[in-house]
Amino acid sequence: MFRSWSPPSARAPDMLPVSTFRRFLIGDFAGSFGAQLSLIAVPTYAIEVMGMSVGGVSLIYLSQWLPPFLFGLAAGHFADRQGATRLMVAADLAAAAVAAVLVVGMLRRGLTTAALYPLLITAATAGCFYAVAAATIIPDVLPPPRRHQANARLAVSRAAAEATGQLVCSRLIGLAAGAGAVAADGVLRLVRAAVILRLSPGGLKAEAPPQGTGQRDTPGVFLLLLRERPILLQFLAAQGISSFAGAFIVAFFLVYAYRVLMVSPAQISLMLACGHIASTLGAMLSPRLTRAHGLWAMTRLFLCVSVAATWLLVVARFGPPVPLLLGYEALFSFSFAVFSVGLTTMRQNITPATLQGRAASMVSVFGYFAMISGSVMASLTTLSPERGVVVGCVLSTLSVLTVWAGATGRKEGEAVMAAELSQSD
Repeated sequence: MFRSWSPPSARAPDMLPVSTFRRFLIGDFAGSFGAQLSLIAVPTYAIEVMGMSVGGVSLIYLSQWLPPFLFGLAAGHFADRQGATRLMVAADLAAAAVAAVLVVGMLRRGLTTAALYPLLITAATAGCFYAVAAATIIPDVLPPPRRHQANARLAVSRAAAEATGQLVCSRLIGLAAGAGAVAADGVLRLVRAAVILRLSPGGLKAEAPPQGTGQRDTPGVFLLLLRERPILLQFLAAQGISSFAGAFIVAFFLVYAYRVLMVSPAQISLMLACGHIASTLGAMLSPRLTRAHGLWAMTRLFLCVSVAATWLLVVARFGPPVPLLLGYEALFSFSFAVFSVGLTTMRQNITPATLQGRAASMVSVFGYFAMISGSVMASLTTLSPERGVVVGCVLSTLSVLTVWAGATGRKEGEAVMAAELSQSD
């Protein structure tokens, strides 16, 4: 019933796929770099200037999680209905406007808590709409054989933007009490909007989905897709369980590392830096691994490796903690990057063109729901840090069962790979 891909000419006859993706990559790097600046500068300003407590800072981060969870499905609907570039430009303009208001309030030292949270929620909502719409660009303009490499390049670009953003923000954070970093974020959002505006030579309307497909406006079409594509449901469950377990482990990790393993903050920073490098390498090498062994096989294998890596946290209780924690961060980050890129490509290849936005939003909402649930569950338990980490590792292991159980998903996964190999560039 469903077709997994329609050629770019079905949406924009004059769109050049390769040049479109390159422009998108440049714009996305600029916007991701800017977002990282605000992500660090705003909480720092709230603590140092506004005198905000730990609870207040926690609400700042909560305001970044809630909008994707609450409005993710709506973002997917609009992305499918209105077209990606239209939604991405509108989201960046809204985020730039929020940044401008924040800069004015920070410079005048008149920013209050009552004003800060609505502004951050607005910015996070704009970011949610951008992220869901951006997830449809690669399947819109590239055929299946080229999507995995494109997803890998996008992951590397975003990892580089995150790392460089953290480095640059440390210098900008002292400029006007962080207002300089937020202002740079606003400018970079406008740059990204200008770049995205040029994605389609024929204009924004050329990007809109074809009318009259029937699938787009059917209420139960996404549930029908899950029923006809059980592999999508399997990997959706795997990602949800992994996200839940990851959030559960994170809630205990710092206490476990500092009080049980007696690790210093400098060693934790080294571990996180190692994780950034390993994640980037994993995304870079993911296409090569897939060409050698297949998308389906590599996605399942590296999910298993990432789950096995979490058990190094438990082993660190009985061995040298620092080497084992470094090994955990490197192995987990590398393998989970390969898994994530493979999962994204798998979803794009088995989802019809008219449902890319809603499929991406469903994955996003489910992931945020799992993370919030994992954090809440961890906060409600009375487990010791050691037991909390063990329980998190056990929960993480359950995600492996979702992709190894059942012959239907396995056969469909092999069929997906066969279809990819039969496609031409």
